[in-house]
Amino acid sequence: MEIYRILFTLILLSLFALILTNQIQQLQQQRLFTELQETNLRIARLESAIEESIHKINAKNYFIEEIIDDMATEIHDLQSLLSKIKDDSLHAKGRLILLEGDVDASGDEQGKEEEEMKIQRVT
Repeated sequence: MEIYRILFTLILLSLFALILTNQIQQLQQQRLFTELQETNLRIARLESAIEESIHKINAKNYFIEEIIDDMATEIHDLQSLLSKIKDDSLHAKGRLILLEGDVDASGDEQGKEEEEMKIQRVT
């Protein structure tokens, strides 16, 4: 009978050890599952933060593109104005040269007339 008691005790201890091992494994699995859920939650938060950052960057990029487009238009307008000013300046310079030529010719004629008047006074 003593052997049956020992065997029974060993079987009970084995069952108890098996149950404890199973419970330990379940606790470890629950702990790992909880850590996995927490990690997934952190990942979701990071993804949300990244999406928000991307949205902000895209908004700023759009704003910068608008500014660049406006500046390109303004540069084009200024270049057109500069070209017009240069053309007007060349035209004015041409007119000035013509007027100076007229003044010189007029001065030459006036000088000739004065000469002729002097000659007529002398004679």
